[in-house]
Amino acid sequence: TMVTVAGVSVSSGGGRPRRASSSKTYSLKNCLDVTLTSETQLNGDNRYQCESCRKKVEAVKRSHLNALPSQCLIIHLVRGEINPKNFEFFKNQAFVNFPLEGLDMRPYLHDPSADEEFVYDLVGVVNHHGKGLDQGHFTAYGFNESHQAWFHFNDRKVKVVSAEQVAASQAYLLVYERRWKEIKRLGARGSKKLLKDLDA
Repeated sequence: TMVTVAGVSVSSGGGRPRRASSSKTYSLKNCLDVTLTSETQLNGDNRYQCESCRKKVEAVKRSHLNALPSQCLIIHLVRGEINPKNFEFFKNQAFVNFPLEGLDMRPYLHDPSADEEFVYDLVGVVNHHGKGLDQGHFTAYGFNESHQAWFHFNDRKVKVVSAEQVAASQAYLLVYERRWKEIKRLGARGSKKLLKDLDA
């Protein structure tokens, strides 16, 4: 099972992304909170059209998740924005701090009181390099379970990297795997050991 949670805005609040430079820093939790827990008032020219009576009425809009995937969770960080002044499409290059392990998604469920746990560990990152989303280059990081280490993929070039390098990347897509039981993952230590072995 694979489910994509698209439309996670890179924003600091208010439910609407704001233009941000590469010096801005947000957390993935903040982006998820803005997208999945914040409420938007629908009033004035932005009133909701009732499906029953077809009249425009004031309402409150809120997004939530009805269910979460049993295996793979893909989070798409929406970096494309439109400048309201000139309607120019641009890339939001703000840095998003994301966890490598222990992403708890249960608070974002419609019924967060469910007994089942939904904790995910990072297994992949897709990065976009370039000033605009209509051009540029993609690279990726992947976690290898057998080596307990992170690898960087850049076209034909593949190399072992540290967990710190992965955490410092400007993510476009985040791929998380659901944790079914408490498995001690070497994570950063695994990458460092493999890097040391390769240098020897």
